[in-house]
Amino acid sequence: MAAESEDSAAFAWRFQRNIVSLQREIFDKMEQRTILNEAQLGILRLLGRMKTVEQVNELRQVISNYYAQKATEEMDRLWETGQWSEEKNDAILNEHLRTPYKHD
Repeated sequence: MAAESEDSAAFAWRFQRNIVSLQREIFDKMEQRTILNEAQLGILRLLGRMKTVEQVNELRQVISNYYAQKATEEMDRLWETGQWSEEKNDAILNEHLRTPYKHD
């Protein structure tokens, strides 16, 4: 019985030490990921003023439209400078992107 008690105590001590080590690792990773730049902080401040889900959805749509417009402007620039062409479009449309399956 004494040996079992010692084994249980040793196990509990190792388990607790592992938990503390894991907690430190998680907190370290969380600290690394919580650094926000000024633009991200601005969006968070903006979201903090919103009162309804509809307002958040409207903002999401505005942001989505903004990025769609930027993508369109960039594609127009590529076409105008000759960096993009109908041939490149066709190549992308005909490209096979599915993952090949291994058959045994």
